[in-house]
Amino acid sequence: PLSSSLLTTKAESENNWTIQISAKAGEAQDIENYMGISPKASRQWDREDFSEPPLISSYVSLYFPHTDWQKNPGNYTSDIREVLGKEESWDFVVETNIKNSNIELSWQNISSIPGEYKVLLYNKELNTTIDMREKNSYIFYSGNSLDALGSSNSPDTSGSLGFPASLDSSDKIEHNFTINITKAIGLSPSGKLKFYKLFNYPNPTQGTTTIRAEIETEAEVTIKIFDVAGGLVKAIEASEVEFKGQNTGGAAYIYEYQWNGKNEAGSEVASGIYFYLVEARKGSGIIRKTGKIAVIK
Repeated sequence: PLSSSLLTTKAESENNWTIQISAKAGEAQDIENYMGISPKASRQWDREDFSEPPLISSYVSLYFPHTDWQKNPGNYTSDIREVLGKEESWDFVVETNIKNSNIELSWQNISSIPGEYKVLLYNKELNTTIDMREKNSYIFYSGNSLDALGSSNSPDTSGSLGFPASLDSSDKIEHNFTINITKAIGLSPSGKLKFYKLFNYPNPTQGTTTIRAEIETEAEVTIKIFDVAGGLVKAIEASEVEFKGQNTGGAAYIYEYQWNGKNEAGSEVASGIYFYLVEARKGSGIIRKTGKIAVIK
């Protein structure tokens, strides 16, 4: 198996880093999984990539699927590539034959990725994300079929993400993920596309709260609001965000959105903590920042 000696200790280069990802379900675990960038690697198969070992007994397996590779296609326990550009994505699968179980994913050495890169774990089906720099693990439910996931019989996974499964047979359940690494690109060396301030008021809120972003240039601003489990509560398009002019002194452009505490279906949300992700774009530049809202009923 691979050794954790592959891990670098700090972010010395955007083109030379490795992180480790582990999956555990009860007594079963798969801990030797790596993704990263190395000048020795390539986009196709190379000697930096290692195949996923055979599965035995009760198991949980994490692998990077590469049936598209021209040479040695298959599932891999490591996926090391040659160059990290503005954006890069790694798809991986968590497979298990242990039904009705909590599965814990964890990761190490995120700090080896240069700080200007955002590292997000993403589920396309539920449109949910988790910032891998802010947390180093989370738990989701394996289920025993597609219908079991998310049902009232599922265990409480507060603070975690429950992902839908894809069943290839009655003996295994597959969960599909993407890790997206994006560089926040400014418009110029002066870094004009950056947040001056981001906050919401009132906070806590019993009804409507105003999300306010102050940005050091004009930009297209969108907002997404999530619950603590990572589920999308509300998506706000740029056309819904109001431009309020410049702040005193002209140091930043002000954008605001008044959230009425309702979800996409128009229903009031429950009391609790919610997170908002503000994204600002201009030209090829993009920046993101998060905030927290406390809702009290």
